[in-house]
Amino acid sequence: MSRCAALLLVMLVGVPSAAVGQTAIDITLKRNTTAEAATRDQLQRLLKTYDLSPWFYTKSVVVDEQAVPFSHPVLTLHTRHSKDDELLLSTFVHEQLHWFFSERREQTEQAIADLRKAFPDAPAGGTAGARDQYSTYLHLLVCYLERQGVSQVLGELKAKGELPKLVFSLGSAGSRNLEHAEVYQLASVSYRDMDCSPLGFARGRVPFLNEDAVVPMVLQIPGIASASIATGASIVSGAMYDGIGADMVDMESYAVYRAAKHFGVPMIGLRGITDGRTELSKYEDWADYLHIVDHKLAADIDRFSAAVESGAFSL
Repeated sequence: MSRCAALLLVMLVGVPSAAVGQTAIDITLKRNTTAEAATRDQLQRLLKTYDLSPWFYTKSVVVDEQAVPFSHPVLTLHTRHSKDDELLLSTFVHEQLHWFFSERREQTEQAIADLRKAFPDAPAGGTAGARDQYSTYLHLLVCYLERQGVSQVLGELKAKGELPKLVFSLGSAGSRNLEHAEVYQLASVSYRDMDCSPLGFARGRVPFLNEDAVVPMVLQIPGIASASIATGASIVSGAMYDGIGADMVDMESYAVYRAAKHFGVPMIGLRGITDGRTELSKYEDWADYLHIVDHKLAADIDRFSAAVESGAFSL
């Protein structure tokens, strides 16, 4: 079985459906403190703001400022996310999903068995894993559906009309061949760290994303040179450029593109070349050119504004 099969099995179990109604959540306070009351009010507000009903599997919730969140026997939340709605929402969905899996014991055990085969040395204890190996496998399942659920819920921003019309990404990049301290717009983006070729996927292609290895940027600003960029988690210098086919390298463009695409928003990127001609040896080799690149990026933003006003650029 492939490494993705266990997670796909969970998806085949079925999309979570509401077990209790949207207004049926009963929230009680363990110690009746001001912090607990604030978290209760925060959760009630979130329940009114977002449709979380597909992730309701228990209607009883306790807020305990001294507890670490847990699901059974009663779903219990702490008060540490009082200033972060998204973390509280995510924690609530996470603990509800433990109930989802506990109600599907047979399918859950099969999925965990598949995970054991695929990842026999899963970590346990400390900061690397859950309290034991079984819990680590279970949390792989829970966290996968938690991520899907929270992404779906927060995607309601689009329905409310609160998304921007365009994501405009500015930054620096390295290049061995392009003009130093000049600005280029993204012609295409790729993920240089991705290599699942032993599993039959083309190098650079992310499995199951239905994306080409090199993704063209459709929108272009008139009058600004274009160049391809490859994103990765490492700083590229010297001979490391030999294995990269793109004109530029950075550490964020592909992630920005994926986030923008998730919300259905188009993207434009401008990158100023700050390094690449010589081997990097210190921080200043990159930072010394940032002020030059910043001025040129500002000028190109003015050029973009002028193109919009004249009608030369439109969405």
